[in-house]
Amino acid sequence: MSTYTLTILTPEKTLYNGNITHLKAKNSEGYFGILGRHAPFISTLDPCDISIRVSENDTDVKKVAVNGGCLKFFKNNCLILAF
Repeated sequence: MSTYTLTILTPEKTLYNGNITHLKAKNSEGYFGILGRHAPFISTLDPCDISIRVSENDTDVKKVAVNGGCLKFFKNNCLILAF
């Protein structure tokens, strides 16, 4: 499975910066997931726990709570501006 870079920024600090294999978040349409090499994608985010899987064999899923924000995925880089 392909990895990609995820950066989660808030006005106060960087919550996460590293390579991951899978992300799950929520927008107005419901939950969605992003794997490596996903098509370019932009979305607003609803308040949710963002689930982050660091490797395909990783059974532990990291979670980051956000109160909303926006997400941009382009050229295997994902940027989340959260509040």
